[in-house]
Amino acid sequence: MSSAYNIPHEVITMKRKTLLICSILVALALIPAIQPVQAPTIEQWNWVTPVYEGTDDYHGLDVIAYKVGTTATLIVKVFNDRAKAPFKVRVHMSWATENKTSDEKEIQSGQWYTFQIGIPIPNVTIASNLVLHSYRIYVEYVEGITVRWLPVVSGSNFAVYSAEQADAQLLKQEYTVWRNSYSTSAGGITALLGMTSEAKELWTKAAVESYLGGESYKGGSFSDAKTHYGNALNYTKDAITSDIEKTASLEDALIGLVDAGKSLLSMQGYAYLIASIGFLLIGVGALIYLIRRSRPPVTP
Repeated sequence: MSSAYNIPHEVITMKRKTLLICSILVALALIPAIQPVQAPTIEQWNWVTPVYEGTDDYHGLDVIAYKVGTTATLIVKVFNDRAKAPFKVRVHMSWATENKTSDEKEIQSGQWYTFQIGIPIPNVTIASNLVLHSYRIYVEYVEGITVRWLPVVSGSNFAVYSAEQADAQLLKQEYTVWRNSYSTSAGGITALLGMTSEAKELWTKAAVESYLGGESYKGGSFSDAKTHYGNALNYTKDAITSDIEKTASLEDALIGLVDAGKSLLSMQGYAYLIASIGFLLIGVGALIYLIRRSRPPVTP
């Protein structure tokens, strides 16, 4: 007597293969659904025209600095890979109670747009110049009727400079440029003889003032730093002026001497030239004779 459970082996194998194929087809159909969903992106963002960007000796870090009373400009480039949608950029500064918001802009699919936002820099009682500030950049867009947000980008190296702090930093940069641009190895008389004594004194004073300026700035005494860096810049310029003037005078004197020699030679012919060569040979011979006479006698 046959039983319902006595299914031929071939039938069972075929059902298993069919079930496996169906599972594979379902998994393949689900792959697009589990792939990461693309979204608009912030392609680039940058603070432009700061009063200073680089290492700040007071904060001990690289900073982006703006002077009080000015306006910082932030550029944010957004790419939209979805259907066209309206976008906005919002910026929150750590000292502010409200965000700064850009105008709304509709970005077409597959296109970029660069937003520009101005951030007024308040006085140091609101945004202290003694600490670094942070900021956060938000980008929102509307998809259908839903407001969506891109991942936030942020930073914590925003510096606010007081007027004296900004002046000190600018004087330091100008001093450095003058110092590095002038070199006694540029050729000519200065390269042979070195910097004049007066120029050396001024050059040294400039270096001392620069050191004092750096120490004052590190300690937060920006007014003193401004004074020292100003002195360093003035001493450097005076040293360069002195060195150039003395070098020019020496060059003029040598040129005058050469010109006088040419004139004398043209008037007297070559007699003086021949006589000079003769005296030179006599001098060399006399020098050799004296050297030989000065040698100690050879001991037998």
